[in-house]
Amino acid sequence: IIPQLIELNNTLCAGSFQVFLHTGTGNFNVPFFGGVNWFQQPLTWSLFVLIDFVVALLLSLSLLVRMALFLVCYILAPVGILFLGSDAFRAWGRLWCRLFFFSLFIQFLQVLVVTIGSAFATSVATVGSEGSLTPTTLLVGIATLYLAFKLPQLLMQPIVGAIYGDAQQGASLLGTVMTILAA
Repeated sequence: IIPQLIELNNTLCAGSFQVFLHTGTGNFNVPFFGGVNWFQQPLTWSLFVLIDFVVALLLSLSLLVRMALFLVCYILAPVGILFLGSDAFRAWGRLWCRLFFFSLFIQFLQVLVVTIGSAFATSVATVGSEGSLTPTTLLVGIATLYLAFKLPQLLMQPIVGAIYGDAQQGASLLGTVMTILAA
């Protein structure tokens, strides 16, 4: 069932991206290197592009961390499923289950946020402007990437409370089992 869940996530991401491509109305030509004379651009425009680049880099790094967490959960899937069937280790199994589904489906939510923000930025952009890079579109781009970057933290806060409670319960059960085995 795990490969089907991964396929579902990939299909959802590809589907949202395809919908975005068909509804985009702006000019997607980004004239960064060949079409822009950086010395003639205002300092604020260059600053917006630099901030957008840094936030996009941070988003990419968070996606790499999410991928590492997903791979650990994927490798530990047999143990996590086994723990779900055991009364003594069910809390650890629920921890694995929450982390697995969170790390898998947060990608779809981040892709959705970025595509909706991009569609909004291109609809706000003035048609015919060079590459649709206006301060408004750059601010919308920065805000969208920042929201996609913060989305795992925003969604993880309620999960962390539940995980902490489950981990605390699982640790106390594990301590009880270890005490019984030591006696």
